Amino acid sequence: MGKPAKEKKERTIAKICAFSVLMVCIFGGCVSKSEDDVSKGVETVIDTMLTCPNDALCPDISVIGMGTEEYNKDNQDNLILTEDILPNWEEKAGNYFAEGKLKAFLNNGPGLTYLAQAQYENIQIQVVKKQLVEKTETTETVKVTAVKAGEEFEVSYVFTFDSDGLITKVTE
Repeated sequence: MGKPAKEKKERTIAKICAFSVLMVCIFGGCVSKSEDDVSKGVETVIDTMLTCPNDALCPDISVIGMGTEEYNKDNQDNLILTEDILPNWEEKAGNYFAEGKLKAFLNNGPGLTYLAQAQYENIQIQVVKKQLVEKTETTETVKVTAVKAGEEFEVSYVFTFDSDGLITKVTE
């Protein structure tokens, strides 16, 4: 084999190697990126419950008297409070919850915590950053940095999923 033919073959091999390395980097980056990102459903739920105030997503409730016997007697059925806002929540984030779990999230989970606080205290709350802490097949733990009335704070949520990837539970 002559010298020019050998050099041409070496350049072709070098180009193939460079192209292969480039493809590994590109496709390798795509795979790891999806594993490192907060899932779309979790991101939507976090943004929905921590962008406050939002009267369409928070029932008009008074926290004065909460925890007292008289208040508990007057508000025995908390489900009534969420019935007015449930359609709005279903529109924003309902597709990401398993059957019946959105209502449980609003009644017993952290769904209304910051919305109610923002409404009661007449303050602004906004998400600044969402960081994936841990992701398994059935859970996703996310640390959220938000600003409440000008002060930055952090809160972590654990999202639990069913076999279809739908949210079944959210805990703080």
